[in-house]
Amino acid sequence: MEAEPVNVSEFQELARLALPKMYYDFYAGGAEDQHTLEENVKAFQRIFIRPRVLIDVSRTDTSTTIMGYKTSAPIMVAPTAMHKLAHPEGEVATARASATANVIMVLSFNSTCTVEEVASSCNAVYKRREISAFMVQRAERNGFKAIILTVDTPRLGRREADIKNKMVAPQLKNFEGLISTEMKTDKGSNLEAFASGVLDASLCWKDIGWLKSITSLPVLIKGVLTREDALRALEVGVAGIIVSNHGARQLDYSPATINVLEEVVVAVQGKIPVLFDGGVRRGTDIFKALALGAQAVMIGRPVIYGLAAKGEHGVSRVINMLKDELELTMALSGCCTVKDISRSHVSTKIDRLHCRLVTFIHTLQLHRRIGDTTDRAQIVGSSEFSGSSAGDWLAVVVVAAAVFDSSDEEHQCLMVNPLAEAKEQLVMVKWFPAAAVTAVVAAAAASVAAAASATAVVGGAAAVEAGVAAAVAAAAAGSCKDSFLASILGDPLLYAASD
Repeated sequence: MEAEPVNVSEFQELARLALPKMYYDFYAGGAEDQHTLEENVKAFQRIFIRPRVLIDVSRTDTSTTIMGYKTSAPIMVAPTAMHKLAHPEGEVATARASATANVIMVLSFNSTCTVEEVASSCNAVYKRREISAFMVQRAERNGFKAIILTVDTPRLGRREADIKNKMVAPQLKNFEGLISTEMKTDKGSNLEAFASGVLDASLCWKDIGWLKSITSLPVLIKGVLTREDALRALEVGVAGIIVSNHGARQLDYSPATINVLEEVVVAVQGKIPVLFDGGVRRGTDIFKALALGAQAVMIGRPVIYGLAAKGEHGVSRVINMLKDELELTMALSGCCTVKDISRSHVSTKIDRLHCRLVTFIHTLQLHRRIGDTTDRAQIVGSSEFSGSSAGDWLAVVVVAAAVFDSSDEEHQCLMVNPLAEAKEQLVMVKWFPAAAVTAVVAAAAASVAAAASATAVVGGAAAVEAGVAAAVAAAAAGSCKDSFLASILGDPLLYAASD
């Protein structure tokens, strides 16, 4: 007798065994080298949970409200195409399982069941706007609650497994009688040929206004990965943002979504909901995304794998596994409700960088108190600092931020580089434009020199504070437009550490 899966990932192997290779590869594959596909999952492993203890968690509740609708958990079924490739009942089975679990399902327009057969939400704008308008009207008539516009598909990503397999897609039921979906090509998959005929490379921000004008439903956009696009989304009045890289199926080497979630959350400042999509395989992943500011997460491939392996029951199992794991994670972390999950419950790579910089600034304070040049150099571990300027000290802080890597002990020693080397390191790692590096370090060094009195010990905490302030000012003035650098230098922890 076949053993039941004990976690969501085990459904993937069952799906692989159940599906023809062409269809499994279609669901499992990503774009090009599949770097982002792998990184979507691995990035979660670099985030650690900070549990609280001695809290009464005898009653825990995973329920929440999404876009005004009460759900059993902050979990949504992501819009994924062509469920009938996985199971004969297709999206209808997925919708039934979602309803049973009391979670929201998002229906892709590229579904193999019609809008009328499934009630949830929908997404897509096609080249022929009259078709998009017609689909939106059908969604409204059938009780759909929101429109989700996928904004990262002006063209289809290069999915090499589909090209090799000459992927053959089934008829898309929503478009019967509207457009032909029977395109054939000898150069790759017919899915690729179909997409090239319907996806609109001219889709832009002004089209959000058009979409809002033809529906009374809230419009969310899916595919945002940057602060800049999040702010633009606020400007055009979307009802919500979904941080997503399309399951790593579009642009390879785009960032893992969990790595940019907080950037988007900070940008919107709670004005609209931020949802998360990409790489969720565990309840701990959901917990981490919520702690970083997501209102809910979407799950895509795990649902498909459950559907392929065990139909509607498989989808229900996947959803309930994630809910149960989330509930356990909440209890072990001291959170009785979803609202109790906070930013302080997780530690990211940036947080660990802050801790090291805070420790380093405390070391600078120690240097100021010791007063003996030889002892100061000995503490740092290099005699290079015996004649360093105040600007050198500030540059060390900057370069420590730029080259930080929590998994590489070799970087622990980089805090001994003087100014010239620090600038070279910053340029070398290519995180920031060379001109911006020069501008920030120069502005900071000049401010430090001006702030330090003739009798002050070189590298004192006050001088570092002045230099950090100057670097932040330079970033704000446009000398350095890198939001990461500005956030590192402007973090209150740096100032608090030198009080």
